[in-house]
Amino acid sequence: MSQADHPLADLYARPESPARFVPGPGYRTPSGRSRSTRRFVGLTVALNAVSILLLGLQRALLNRGSGLISLAEWHRSVVRVQAAADFELLAFVVALVLFLRWLHLSYCNLRALGTQGLRFTPGWAVAYWFVPVLNIWRPAEVLGDLWRATDPRADHSGDGWRSLRSSPLIGWWWALGLVAGPITYAANALPAHTISDLQNRNAVLLLAHVLELAAGACLFSVVGKLTERQDARAAASGRDG
Repeated sequence: MSQADHPLADLYARPESPARFVPGPGYRTPSGRSRSTRRFVGLTVALNAVSILLLGLQRALLNRGSGLISLAEWHRSVVRVQAAADFELLAFVVALVLFLRWLHLSYCNLRALGTQGLRFTPGWAVAYWFVPVLNIWRPAEVLGDLWRATDPRADHSGDGWRSLRSSPLIGWWWALGLVAGPITYAANALPAHTISDLQNRNAVLLLAHVLELAAGACLFSVVGKLTERQDARAAASGRDG
């Protein structure tokens, strides 16, 4: 069996044809997947805002001091914060699945647009998210390449597009997400025996949710902008062809 016929052939890098590729029916607009992705990314942003509000109310409760908080009040606060976190996690998982579907199609479209010199395949653009160590930086590189390859100034007959600048939003999204994860883990690992312990934990959780909200807002913008850029590139290539 040849590499091209292998059932996982999409995961292998293949040499690009030196001939100029005229965009054809292989291009599929990612706008539908973009809308679905942005709805759930936006939902995670909204749920992070709810968590921030609930943690702020919890902070006010803790600031009363020891002996001035009833058990019922504290229980209600904990339940509300945990419920918001559960809904947020569910929305995040759905948003991630939708985002990866959008990413796969968008990276497939680069081939349909005739982009030369691609470093990754559509399969690996998604798979890198699940490869330990590599998933610390490779997904950001994939998004960066997608941004550069859809630049209106990009000449797809060569790999000169790789020297173009990526969007700062991608860097901010990835950096904020990388920092927010360990902070959330650290917050949940903090002791919760005294009022002071609970206040410290509350403050760290607040910081984590602020970072997650900012990361989600960046991703919401990046997905929308990349979809617009790719559709515009396809329209221009179609006119040129």
